[in-house]
Amino acid sequence: GKNGTWQQSPTFKSLSGGSIAMGSSTSQYMRSAVLGATTVVTAEIWVKFNAIPTNNSCLLSDEYSAAGINYSICFRNDQKLYGGYWRSNVWYLTPATSIPETNKWYHFAFTISLAGSTYTSTLYQNGVVVGTPTTSNVAPTSGNTGFLIGTNWVGNTAVVDGDVAVVRVYSKALTSAEVVQNYNV
Repeated sequence: GKNGTWQQSPTFKSLSGGSIAMGSSTSQYMRSAVLGATTVVTAEIWVKFNAIPTNNSCLLSDEYSAAGINYSICFRNDQKLYGGYWRSNVWYLTPATSIPETNKWYHFAFTISLAGSTYTSTLYQNGVVVGTPTTSNVAPTSGNTGFLIGTNWVGNTAVVDGDVAVVRVYSKALTSAEVVQNYNV
């Protein structure tokens, strides 16, 4: 595992097994050292929202570099979450189909798998595929600049207001059954 640094002292909540409050101010997010570039990946998070962002706030993201963004789970202006990666000035996105509710726990997972020369990006919400998986022959890449939780891919003031309980990043694409298993734990 890797350790991260909260950019402002977080609040720990012991209710329901424990969580960390994020987004209570414009600097309440976590930054970690490089996790390493991989072309297949799973990023997952348990989160409860106090408010739904209307900007490019991310639950988790590879930190931006000119080389690319290896993976991210972020909100867009339509208040929906998108799983995606960025390469050569193009986003490869898989949108969710609905806007999450506040004060409710969610499990999100984003996978990038490889079959032959085709990469498939899939977003899961509570163990179920949401949206239509995106395919591309363009591989994800990373500038190896870092990993962020609770802010956008550049680590500025676009933060997510809510609680986070668990974050995991795998250097493989979990199967649907493995995502469901993690949701049910």
